[in-house]
Amino acid sequence: MTIETLSIDERVNHYVRLFETIRNKVGDDQLAAIILEQCGKDARVAQMRGFDQRSDNGSARGDTSATPKQLAFLEKLQVKYIPQNLTRMKASQMIDEAQSRMVAA
Repeated sequence: MTIETLSIDERVNHYVRLFETIRNKVGDDQLAAIILEQCGKDARVAQMRGFDQRSDNGSARGDTSATPKQLAFLEKLQVKYIPQNLTRMKASQMIDEAQSRMVAA
């Protein structure tokens, strides 16, 4: 079972358990949150690489247009400038950067 197949409650529980495990190892809530954020980034990169490998037409999926979900999430994160020809890979990077700014604030 992957995180994508879990319900929202199951996902939240998964992330809470992961956070608690990290916090117990490092002994600091803020550091644990930063490490958990990095885990999310690593998972997205791994997922994107999986998409690249499964591409039907041989083109890299990172070169395809950003998904509607990515665009909506960027708007929700109040990203001021979203390029018209945004790729999935660049959208993912912009999401990571916007979330990092929110954590740092």
